[in-house]
Amino acid sequence: MTWTLGFATGNNSVLVVRDRQFRDLSGLNADLVVGYLRAFCTQHPTALLVQGAERFHAGLPLRAWTAPR
Repeated sequence: MTWTLGFATGNNSVLVVRDRQFRDLSGLNADLVVGYLRAFCTQHPTALLVQGAERFHAGLPLRAWTAPR
């Protein structure tokens, strides 16, 4: 879970700089993240974990980012 959230945070950094958007990570918990990855790995046994993390991140809500004042 920790690695996946770090991965998502890194991806968000790119989105903020490039597109002024981010994927909303609020409200995530271990059951949600680990449950998603378990299901992904069960459905895609030859896939890499990073592919599941990418799909997980891409499924989160996209929000506009505004610079703090």
